[in-house]
Amino acid sequence: MPSAQDHIARLQVLLDEIEQHLSRYDEAERREEVYYQLRSVEQSIQRLQKKGMPIPDGLRRTKLELMQQLEAYEQARHLRKEALAHCRQFVAAHKSSRQRLPRHGGQLNLFDDQPPQP
Repeated sequence: MPSAQDHIARLQVLLDEIEQHLSRYDEAERREEVYYQLRSVEQSIQRLQKKGMPIPDGLRRTKLELMQQLEAYEQARHLRKEALAHCRQFVAAHKSSRQRLPRHGGQLNLFDDQPPQP
């Protein structure tokens, strides 16, 4: 049976993987750049529409790609908040359960109701 330390180590690995995956969406400058590019593309499309001109497929694709990038940034931000909330819940539950556990002679006994034998 895996020990609590093994579970904590696995949890750390998973958190590191999540952070590594989300870190590429962490660049505020790049997110802002994508936002302004999208805004410019949308303005270009609107100007063409007002003039009754056809919108090039490349411009439509660019808009779609930029929208997908912004959505990925937003999803990463949401996932990071969700992961952090889960960690906070775990820590809060751990703190409250740790306070409720009986203490025997300064030692914590997790496996039975009997105090440790000296």
